Amino acid sequence: MKRSNIGIILGLLLFSCVILCSCAHKSNTAGETGSFRVVKVNRFLRMNNLLGEGFEVIGTKRRHDVFGQDVSLDYKDRGEEIVVIWRYDGPAIQNAPVVLHFDYQYHADSKIYRISEPYETIVPGRYTFKFRNTGDDYYNRGEVEDWRVTILYGDIQVGHKQSKFFGKN
Repeated sequence: MKRSNIGIILGLLLFSCVILCSCAHKSNTAGETGSFRVVKVNRFLRMNNLLGEGFEVIGTKRRHDVFGQDVSLDYKDRGEEIVVIWRYDGPAIQNAPVVLHFDYQYHADSKIYRISEPYETIVPGRYTFKFRNTGDDYYNRGEVEDWRVTILYGDIQVGHKQSKFFGKN
């Protein structure tokens, strides 16, 4: 009986050594350095300047504030703003090959447009990317209908979020 117990113990030790060695030689991939997550994508319509105004002015249909001044934004600043909030949890990364791609489509146009934002240094925390569709682009093409956000670490996709009908045009 002692020989069978020794055989079982040696078998377990050999198995644990194989598991530990295979874990120690694993390469460091994007998922192991930390986690990336697209938290939310918000859209804001930008037509009026609301700085310094009280609630009594914001809720009215007037275009003038209490002092009779026009509260509309300049033509070049009117439109929409799309804000992407994403998060990284993990150790700091220097010379990081992290890129955020923001793809979008207009209602009447089936073409997909792209804006890329590279990040050199990544530390744990929250990041914000802002896209503005204002002025002539807003008035000629309209609002952004559909969008997609992709975060890449090198060639590996580590974060993704898209609107429901993106790519369906």
